[in-house]
Amino acid sequence: MRKKASAAVIGLAIAGVSVLATSTASSHGYTDTPISRQKLCANGTVTG
Repeated sequence: MRKKASAAVIGLAIAGVSVLATSTASSHGYTDTPISRQKLCANGTVTG
């Protein structure tokens, strides 16, 4: 029983550290290189 409890505590500690150590993702917006469809539209290259 004691081994299970210590394994659970270690598992939670590792999970907590990994959550705190990760950075946030920045996926919104559009890319400038290579030129995306959004950028072509913003430049006025695409019509219609």
